[in-house]
Amino acid sequence: MAVARIKLLRNKREAVMRQMRRDIALLLRSGQDATARIRVEHVIREHNVFAANEFIELFCELVVSRLSIIAKRRECPADLKEGIASLLFASPRCSEIPELVALRKIFEKKYGKILCLQLLICDLIVA
Repeated sequence: MAVARIKLLRNKREAVMRQMRRDIALLLRSGQDATARIRVEHVIREHNVFAANEFIELFCELVVSRLSIIAKRRECPADLKEGIASLLFASPRCSEIPELVALRKIFEKKYGKILCLQLLICDLIVA
């Protein structure tokens, strides 16, 4: 479900960024350089969010593909720790993807809040 929402957000962001680029071109042609610079900063910010959403989508797909392993094991598989930690980190920061909050609750229930916090701390230290 989160992947579908991310794809929808991606399409929406792509359309908005295309329009913003057109607006910037018009501003530059009309000599409004200061306004164009502000718009460029916004486009860069949108592009960064766009890239972050791609990572979130990849980690969601990884979790979905390994659901059988997650269901069988009591502890968090080593190859999924980075993905799960990233999704836990993103959940409070990506309000446009409410499924991440539900996913966080599921992981906290499955692995415990302490392990989830440890994953977050390790992910922040490594990054």
